[in-house]
Amino acid sequence: MRKLWNRITRSGKLGIVEFIISALALIASGLLLLLDFSGVISLKQENLICIAIVLLGILVASSLIERFGILSSIFENLVAPDESHAYLAVREQYNRAHPVDDYYSDITEMCIMAVANTSFLRGNGITYLKKAAQKNIKVKLLSINPDSSLASIYETSKILSSVSIPLSGNVDTYKKARKSSKKFQENITMKVCNKIIPYSLMILKKNGQIKTMKIDLYSNNVEYTDRRSIIIPPTDTENIDFFLGQWDFLWNQEDNEEII
Repeated sequence: MRKLWNRITRSGKLGIVEFIISALALIASGLLLLLDFSGVISLKQENLICIAIVLLGILVASSLIERFGILSSIFENLVAPDESHAYLAVREQYNRAHPVDDYYSDITEMCIMAVANTSFLRGNGITYLKKAAQKNIKVKLLSINPDSSLASIYETSKILSSVSIPLSGNVDTYKKARKSSKKFQENITMKVCNKIIPYSLMILKKNGQIKTMKIDLYSNNVEYTDRRSIIIPPTDTENIDFFLGQWDFLWNQEDNEEII
């Protein structure tokens, strides 16, 4: 009996529910038959057939409940990612659900690594950086050196988007923003490096503690909005440590150039 109960409990709550429903059905039908045989009540043949059909229906229904529950659980795990570990998301969908403006209320530092950093150095992106500077959020930007041999490869490969992006233009935008604001100079730092940047990386911190990480995978023959992102929560310490090590390695290269 103990082995049977252990098998039931290992199957989870739904297995226990199925067991209870089946047991109650068997007990109820057994009591009716006992009362009939003892002469307390008199059941007709038609009633016995109905009881048998009802009992069978309960057993089938409880089995379906368990199977549907298992399938439902599998479906929920596919649709709703386990946010205690790294998971994959469509870049644009994730960005719409987590706009950059939302970050400012709960972070003190941002580390952003990308080949061009166009998302933060063109259009509304530079506005985000100015807002961060006003809130005294420390931002570190790391991009490919536009004067390096790597720059021309990235600019013409269209791996960043469907159009070529001149990396030097983003550096010029940063320089202009830096000159226009003392707060910007105090809080926003940009470096360019001569190493391959295989993906874009954003690290969000609060008082030195990592809140989340987002990696955007560079892709061929797709728009930048359709890239895939890997979201890493702070509970996934193994992946956090790996990508933090990658950031530290590239940010601290001796031949990096700080843009001023």
